[in-house]
Amino acid sequence: MVIDSNRSGKNDAELLAQRKAIAFLVQEQKAGFWPYFKGKDFSLEASSWAVICCRKEKKAVESFLKNLPARQNADGGFSNEGARLGSDWSTGLLVFALRVLYDCADLTDAEKKSLLNISKRAESWLLDNRAERYSAAGRFVLLLWKGPEYDYVRGWPWNEGTFDWIEPTAYALLALRKSEQKDAMRLKVMSSAEEYLLKYACKNGGWNFGDRNLYGVANPPDIQSTAVSLLALKSETLKNEAKILKAMKYLHEHKTASSQEMAWLAFILGFYGDSKAQALIENLIKVQDAGGTFNQNLHIHSIATIALDRNKGEILP
Repeated sequence: MVIDSNRSGKNDAELLAQRKAIAFLVQEQKAGFWPYFKGKDFSLEASSWAVICCRKEKKAVESFLKNLPARQNADGGFSNEGARLGSDWSTGLLVFALRVLYDCADLTDAEKKSLLNISKRAESWLLDNRAERYSAAGRFVLLLWKGPEYDYVRGWPWNEGTFDWIEPTAYALLALRKSEQKDAMRLKVMSSAEEYLLKYACKNGGWNFGDRNLYGVANPPDIQSTAVSLLALKSETLKNEAKILKAMKYLHEHKTASSQEMAWLAFILGFYGDSKAQALIENLIKVQDAGGTFNQNLHIHSIATIALDRNKGEILP
């Protein structure tokens, strides 16, 4: 267990809570991966967040990377569930997690080579699988009218060939931000993703799953969708963006109703340095059980664990 007990601002209660939370995750890893719930089939979403928590646990990272190549689909993408229903939205989150591991885990040269090969193939799949809002005929008209370099605002779908949604777009943007490749094409795609997320922000601040309105009625924001969107949009160039500031105000004033909301709020408010994060962390520690768990859902448990992590600069500079 690698925990730096001398880090400034980290009190003993937080250190102990983080240590217990990571130990629980290490214990629950099976064949390299983690499920949403103990005893169930693996989930790439839960595994991606869990391995970020365990990035300093050499054996856990080693097992994850050893078993990952067999899970990559022929097209380079990944499936969230083990049933292999086709490459999907979880590919973006995985690429983000792999980049975090590459930056700060203790990897061998062979592990680095394998990780880069996996992530580059997965990133290519991401770039090829944004949602298309026009038919083939519509795209041909756009080609003639606007030229081959034209692109329109769009995001990523949950599954190939379907409509774009908030969370898949946020995860893909996170992956591209972490990529070491920043050519003109990628920068253009990232800009489009940012514009997409900002376009679909809710009226009252934050984001829901997709469109802001349904049948003329304003949809309410969702805490998880808002958190992942803010994580993806966190950058120096957007720090004064009105919709981001409005989303942060909404989260700061939100009254938590569950341990899941508390985990997500502590997670994202901590990344943005909001003063409310510390109180939420203290409340998370109060609900942690003797076995180290914050929530029976290992995905949410991992989010709470990251909320306690004062080395967030390793995850998102």
